[in-house]
Amino acid sequence: MVERDNAAITVKELLGVHRTSVYHRAKEKRESEENVKLMHRMDELYMKHPYFGYRRMTRAFHDQGHEMNRKPVRRLMQVMGLKAIYPKPNLSKRLHAPLYAPLLALGCIEHPNHVWGL
Repeated sequence: MVERDNAAITVKELLGVHRTSVYHRAKEKRESEENVKLMHRMDELYMKHPYFGYRRMTRAFHDQGHEMNRKPVRRLMQVMGLKAIYPKPNLSKRLHAPLYAPLLALGCIEHPNHVWGL
């Protein structure tokens, strides 16, 4: 550390951190009471039907009498971390792929296309 005559050591010099990042607190965004009630209802629906995406969730809210657009439903699902559970594409392809690792363990490859000939 460099010695100074009569200068005080700053927080930036001591910790290598700017003061604004230490003192600044991010504002915590709170949801309204109506959104909290919708989130509780959405959680109940999701527990019964985990395959509901935001479109079917919006439809379920419409059927229950809530006039909602798909956009707030989608935002609340993102806030809660809810995603629809459904089969993803091509899940069985990896099981039908040829496995050559056991063939390679049998011996060394001596010429081109040797593995294909085993």
